[in-house]
Amino acid sequence: MPEGLRSGWRGNVAGGLSAALLALPVELVYGLFAVAPLGAAWAEHGLRAALWACVLAGALGLLLRSAGGMLNGSASATALLLGTLATALMRNPEIQASADPAMTSFGLLLSCTLLAGVFQWVFGMVGIGRALKYVPYPVIAGLMCGVAMLLMVSALRPALGLHGDAPWQDAWHAWLPSSTLVFACTLALCLWTRRRFPRLPGPALALLAGTLLHHGLAGWAGDAALGATSSPVTQLLPQLGAWNAPLMPGTIAWLYWLPTLAPYALVIAAIASLDSLLCLPTIEETTNRRFDGDRQLRNQGVVNLVAGLLGGTVTSGSLTRVTLNLAAGGHGVGSGLVYAATLAVAVLFLGDWLALVPMAATSAILVFLALGLVDDGTRRLALQVLQRRRVLAHEQYRLVLANFSVIILVAAVAVLGNMMQAVGVGVLAAMFLFVRAGMRPVVRRMVTARHRRSLTVR
Repeated sequence: MPEGLRSGWRGNVAGGLSAALLALPVELVYGLFAVAPLGAAWAEHGLRAALWACVLAGALGLLLRSAGGMLNGSASATALLLGTLATALMRNPEIQASADPAMTSFGLLLSCTLLAGVFQWVFGMVGIGRALKYVPYPVIAGLMCGVAMLLMVSALRPALGLHGDAPWQDAWHAWLPSSTLVFACTLALCLWTRRRFPRLPGPALALLAGTLLHHGLAGWAGDAALGATSSPVTQLLPQLGAWNAPLMPGTIAWLYWLPTLAPYALVIAAIASLDSLLCLPTIEETTNRRFDGDRQLRNQGVVNLVAGLLGGTVTSGSLTRVTLNLAAGGHGVGSGLVYAATLAVAVLFLGDWLALVPMAATSAILVFLALGLVDDGTRRLALQVLQRRRVLAHEQYRLVLANFSVIILVAAVAVLGNMMQAVGVGVLAAMFLFVRAGMRPVVRRMVTARHRRSLTVR
């Protein structure tokens, strides 16, 4: 029996179960992002693809002997990038001329997942993983702030009880206060649970409470007084994967779409790799073991490659799930197997019940996750810019202001443009910060005997 299964099996079971309970409401949210531009009919496909990818990642982690305690899941940035790609594909004239544009676009999303896995595997082979650690902090923080704002904007309509395509000019007349009440109670329970009971799967408990409140209000005021509910997941195994996805009649060659998919896949691979590498220090500190980052990237690449082939979307190491898993004692690869099995059982036996989950409750989970993307470093930087101008030295304040400006710029491009444009601006900003750091004089200050005497006694 592998060491990860043999040692600490109680902790592995507890960690895998806890992380799966946390993952389920998160995947319900992020699973919809990639397929939102394809229409409501593809919501179930998106949910199934996200959950199936988590199941595959947990099972393959055992076979590939990934780092003990590492758990994969959908990430906000990669989900938004897939959604941006889906929007671009649905506007493509050739795809619009096909028999089923949504199915063609979904097949290309899975192909992009496969290609991102190939890029991750290459990163691990050539040692690019070490270079990803040196991406400037303001660039990463700006992307995360932009993602957080996009998540909050996308949560507004469900929080008000509006349909996804409802125009904003009709929002006041179509507003459903009962849905807003469900949203507010679910979000408040998420925040309270995180503060008072951080080891509990707060989002799962809040989602359950929000669902009960929604249907209680529906029984009292009627279904018309509340917003829509989520889609069911009727089966675990996807019907469509990159290996059998119908592309385009007359342009069946997969290479035809490579120039369109490659930029998105490369950026997704870089972000997913960085997320996974950020989990390793926490795992190493808790387990007192060292892991090869490049090997982990190769494993992640294989996971995403297989996921794309078999109908799953992109996953990466999830720090929140890893932290919860380790806190419960899940220090071995067996926790990943328990995590995968729990999600699979949940889909098989509770998939139809997911249709009862209100969109107002999932939008509250979305806002809760968005608030967590803005880290303490960004908040401290903003406070320094606003409050410490007179305290800091001129050069030091200019440096703080430059870093904060990069965060604002990248976040603004993500919101006003799209994620690909934000990544491009982030790359340019990283180059600017690197050149600016290299132009600083080596000599920081000069001290002469007129200003300071020698302390040596002669």
